[in-house]
Amino acid sequence: MVNQGLMVSPSMSASGSSELSFQSKTVESLIGPIINQLNQLNLASNPQTSSTLLKRKKGTSKKANYLVDSLIKSIELFMHHANDIAQENGECRDEIMRCIEEIRQHGNMMIEASRDFSLDPLSVQKRLHMVKISKDLLNSIATLLQIGDLIDSNLLLQSIQRVRQDLVQLKQSNNQDELAANFKNYGSDLIELTNLAGKRQALLNDLRLKDELASCRAILKRNSLKLFTSSKTLIRHPELSAAQLNHDMVYKEQDEALERIQSIVTNELTSDNLSHLYDETASLSSALDELDRQILSIDPSQFNESRMRLKLETQLENIISAVALMADSESTRAARRDRIVNECNILRQALQDLLNAYTGAKTNEHTTDHIQTATNDMTKLTRSLRRLLRKAVIDHISDSFIEVNFPLDSLIEVAKRGDQKQLDEYSQIFLDNAEKLLEVSSMACSMSNNLEGIKLVRMAAIQVQQLSPQIVNCAKILSSRQSSKVALENMDVFRDLCTKNVKLLTDSVDDITQVNDFLSVCENHILDELNRSCVALRDAEPDLLDRLAGGIRGRCMRVCNVVLSETDLYEPDEVIDKINDTVYVLRDQLIGNFAHGVHHAVACLQQQQQIDDNGFVEASRLIYDGIHEVRNAVLMLYDNGFDAESELNDDDFVPEMNSASQQVSADSNAYWPGYHYKAESEQEPFKEEQFINYPQEQRQQIQRQLESFRQEKKNFDREVLKWDDKG
Repeated sequence: MVNQGLMVSPSMSASGSSELSFQSKTVESLIGPIINQLNQLNLASNPQTSSTLLKRKKGTSKKANYLVDSLIKSIELFMHHANDIAQENGECRDEIMRCIEEIRQHGNMMIEASRDFSLDPLSVQKRLHMVKISKDLLNSIATLLQIGDLIDSNLLLQSIQRVRQDLVQLKQSNNQDELAANFKNYGSDLIELTNLAGKRQALLNDLRLKDELASCRAILKRNSLKLFTSSKTLIRHPELSAAQLNHDMVYKEQDEALERIQSIVTNELTSDNLSHLYDETASLSSALDELDRQILSIDPSQFNESRMRLKLETQLENIISAVALMADSESTRAARRDRIVNECNILRQALQDLLNAYTGAKTNEHTTDHIQTATNDMTKLTRSLRRLLRKAVIDHISDSFIEVNFPLDSLIEVAKRGDQKQLDEYSQIFLDNAEKLLEVSSMACSMSNNLEGIKLVRMAAIQVQQLSPQIVNCAKILSSRQSSKVALENMDVFRDLCTKNVKLLTDSVDDITQVNDFLSVCENHILDELNRSCVALRDAEPDLLDRLAGGIRGRCMRVCNVVLSETDLYEPDEVIDKINDTVYVLRDQLIGNFAHGVHHAVACLQQQQQIDDNGFVEASRLIYDGIHEVRNAVLMLYDNGFDAESELNDDDFVPEMNSASQQVSADSNAYWPGYHYKAESEQEPFKEEQFINYPQEQRQQIQRQLESFRQEKKNFDREVLKWDDKG
């Protein structure tokens, strides 16, 4: 029997406008053109609107008798297909036949009215009568189409029920043979379900529901192997609580995916229920955008000091509270944290200056120029704060998304050894690392305006969050049954899934991160760690030196992967080839050379032998130069306008060469990147405050000169590329 709860009752308003509501694009596409034609006929019935709203095409009208014959054939063909549908769907046959009878009656009335109108086409009354009957016919046809749409929905619901029954059979399997047979049935029913759900997904109007249905289909497919191996492990080792936990978790995920598909089909799940994937209210970037919008939309003539002051101060303090959490995070560099705190204090004062300017304008103490200046200062400061926050986020991304699979591999190695004490320790390390990835992903989303990218990050984060405890359970199973082939296969399946999901999360985070900001921050992090490596070399700490060198290699490989992913988005040309070449040199030559130098230095320290400082410094110089070359090459991709006020204040956190690293290379003439920065910083840098205090004409002249210089440099670099390495 048809589920009446799924039925949408179609109706038409008296004016001819449609009130039909369809979830399926197919039904809507079939009914939509008819509705438009009816609206035109209704307009044509009114002599006052027919000449102005309708644009007739001369020479395209058909004879009246031909149109009537076409109407008769169309109704007969529709009735023929409707009868076929009724024969194929016995459960809905009575309801379909009732609709068919209504269509037949309204169709006959439509044919008679059409013939009558064709004999007297100038009669307004006959036209109105025909339009009224056509609406009744359309209602009947829409009802039948809805029943057809409902039949498809019921087929999908029946498929969901079969998969649910298969899951119950899988859960009740008592041996491996029974499990294999039940899983085969489950696989065939799951394929049918995903195909039907895919067709339904293509027909949905709501984009969020389409994404949710696609996500559910992906979960069902992706978890199939996980479902089989967890069931197999439980049958083989029923005495292990970890096996039971994993088994229940996987079944719960599958059941929840089926439940969400059913909710979409039955219209119980709406876009509002999916706001956790699309919510922008928690975004720090959107909060700053809203603050700018509020500031720019203030009308001086309508300014209410008490109301506007409270509103803007509350907005700003909420932003600063969120900024403070990010600034106080572990990975935010101290220099950047200080700049963020200072920027927030300046922003507070700028808001007070702006509010005072509006207050003074109402009492004629200030002119509109004061308001404009205060507004410009405020928006400039929010732009500067955004830039600092983006780089603070990249501090976290650079530290967290490096060697992301190392905690997982370490956990598996400990599990294979069966060391229970270390297993608990490494399990916690793995969970903490996963939690850190999720936290940093959330930070990246908060500073991005890429809504599609944010959605992908959040979906990937959900998968990583679900997999993390399951990985720990798999490790516990393997540690308890080290010689079990089933336990090892189970661990391998979950490890592969975790690796793929972490990579997906990494790529998604990279997509919402600006690559030039990422390279700038990574370059400074690498320089900082090179300095610390020199200190470790001087202090004869081989373990610290080896650990720092590993981090440097990981950061360099991360830079290579990010840049190659970025260049894949562009068509090959000389600039792209140049970028790829610099990456290949760094990846294939310089990293290996640096690793060899570190290995030699660590071996000498461990054996208390004389160390060749020059060799290590040279390897460090080359690795830094390689990163610097990659960044410079990538910057040639971007031909954005030059923002003087923005770039003059963009002093990235650049650690200077400290005294320890100077002592390491004091006896050599080797070039060290720290000296390069030291030499450039000997002169007093050009401060933004100096630039702002210049007269407007002089500021514009400086900006034009800088833009001209930047464009000439870009043209020169492009010209050099044509001859570089070509003789």
